[in-house]
Amino acid sequence: MFPAPRLRRDIVCQQAVELITGYLEGTLARASSRRFQAHLAGCPQCTEYLAQMRKTIELTRSLTMSRAGKPPPLRTVSCTRRR
Repeated sequence: MFPAPRLRRDIVCQQAVELITGYLEGTLARASSRRFQAHLAGCPQCTEYLAQMRKTIELTRSLTMSRAGKPPPLRTVSCTRRR
């Protein structure tokens, strides 16, 4: 048996990823936001991606200018150059 075809108004994961920033910023139209939320309700991968994005934003906001302005330790720089 084949899966039921998606209705045109449904979104797929790639579209959901493209909408995440607007969703988090609250700039999506209501209809797009509802479609996004409906997708999340049935997609654990996109739900996890959204959680990761929220955590990234939270951690980024927690950085102070002094920490963000410091260069990385030399050990970190030398490790990245070896690759």
